[in-house]
Amino acid sequence: MMKPIYKMDQIQWNMLLSDVAEYFDDAVIAGGQKLYKQRRVIALTMPAAQMLGAEVDDDGLYHIQMNLDFFAVSHCSCEESGYCAHMFAALLEYATQQHRSVQELANAKWTAVPKQEAKLSPQTAAYRKAIAIADKKNAVRTELQERIDRMTALSILEWHETFALCTAPLGERTRNLQYAHDALAAIHKIKPKLSPVMQQLYELHTHLFVLDNLTKQSLRSSQYSFYQSGLFIGFNTHSAAVELLEAIERIFEKGLAVNDEPESWPSVIETLTYSRKKMLTASDNSRYFGDPYELLWMHWITPNLSDTAFYDEELQHLQAAEKELGTDLSRYPWLLSQSRMHFHLGGDKEAWALLESLHESVGVVEEDLLHFLYDLHQLGQWQRLTDWLVATAPWFESQYGHMPINYSHYWDALLQKFPQAEGKMWETIVGLLPYSKFLYEEKLLAYGKWQKWMDYQLSTGSEPLDYRVTVFSPIEKHAPELLLPYYHQAVERYVLLKNRDSYKLAVKLLKRLAKLYKKVKKEAVWDTFLNAFASRNSRLRALQEELRKGKLIK
Repeated sequence: MMKPIYKMDQIQWNMLLSDVAEYFDDAVIAGGQKLYKQRRVIALTMPAAQMLGAEVDDDGLYHIQMNLDFFAVSHCSCEESGYCAHMFAALLEYATQQHRSVQELANAKWTAVPKQEAKLSPQTAAYRKAIAIADKKNAVRTELQERIDRMTALSILEWHETFALCTAPLGERTRNLQYAHDALAAIHKIKPKLSPVMQQLYELHTHLFVLDNLTKQSLRSSQYSFYQSGLFIGFNTHSAAVELLEAIERIFEKGLAVNDEPESWPSVIETLTYSRKKMLTASDNSRYFGDPYELLWMHWITPNLSDTAFYDEELQHLQAAEKELGTDLSRYPWLLSQSRMHFHLGGDKEAWALLESLHESVGVVEEDLLHFLYDLHQLGQWQRLTDWLVATAPWFESQYGHMPINYSHYWDALLQKFPQAEGKMWETIVGLLPYSKFLYEEKLLAYGKWQKWMDYQLSTGSEPLDYRVTVFSPIEKHAPELLLPYYHQAVERYVLLKNRDSYKLAVKLLKRLAKLYKKVKKEAVWDTFLNAFASRNSRLRALQEELRKGKLIK
């Protein structure tokens, strides 16, 4: 463990005692003491005076950053709201390193206030407290101004720390659309003069920061544990998040001219690192941080790559994340993003294996599967698109119980460019029956396979009246005789039900049959059938009445 290089004086120690007394409650102090005694603080650094960094192992690795001059901008990567046990454990380790009393820090609520101050009048005590608060606000303003003055030299992480200072006054506001607008406005006020590429990056990170703060704080502020697990987020917060994501997509769509500013590439890499971690540590399977990660690759990274080496490097980062993040790792985006990297490297079998793992556990979101098909269509890689349409078909139907319309459209687009794949299409669709029923029927009609369509209807006992008349229009035009047995079968089925409603349906179909026989110029056959039908069912008075109402018999 690296020892702090900045020595704490007595004034700073007194300030730390005062802050601990103000910000940490008894339960958090007790939890922090337990972690400290178990030696769970495994790293402690001071990148600058009064800036403390630490890592705490507590069934997962948590990262802490603390500003000892201004606690309001301190934070921990855990899901706790406010000041947590991990922070206090780090402060106890810091006190030990500084040869200060750990016990005095743990008892700060009593030791932080000098005995003589207890004798002050309430008015004097209140005045001193107001002065202390004003001093802290001045300290924030001073730090913020210092950061603004050197904004162009700050890292991406330091940008986010500065954004936190800007938006601190909004801390208690409800997380909704107005909060998002006000937070963006506050950050916009400190926007420095930047090059075109860095300006785009800055704009992106302002939205990512507000999105993170919006969703994270909303989940933390919930009083219900199932909210805190990430299973629910309020409608107003979600609406604000959706608007932010739409703005983020527009930012990405402008492209990024990195070739004009090669010195900006390290900032793009920082952005990738930030997006990857946010995506992989999401508290649920939401799209809030998965989409920005995908858009970053699609619009800003991939167009600026000259070979596939960068995909391989990213794959290594993703594979290492399992050990680095431990229980914080969200497995859905982790497996999906690895499959994307294998896809870009041409490793389709490896990508399918990862998607199969997702399919067996939680199922693959339709949009994520369609993303692969979209890329292959855009690239014009028709054989690979054929293979992917075949491979992904079972995952589509298992997730939704039927084949989605967009999946069907990709087959149509493929066959326009690559007609030799038609056999694979029929083989795939037939293999998934009955789940692919609607897709199978649609394709049979679209490709003029009238006989097969009719055979399928007859074998499944489907009802003609379940379909709109327009469905039968192409068959009536090209092969009307095929509809005759289909309608006849349904008529007999309705008659067997022997109730008034079924007789009405039978008559409705008989009228269609009359038109069909006329169309195929077999009126005599129709007359013979109708006479025999009426005679055979002469004892069914209700049916006879419906036949008369339909003007089929007199």
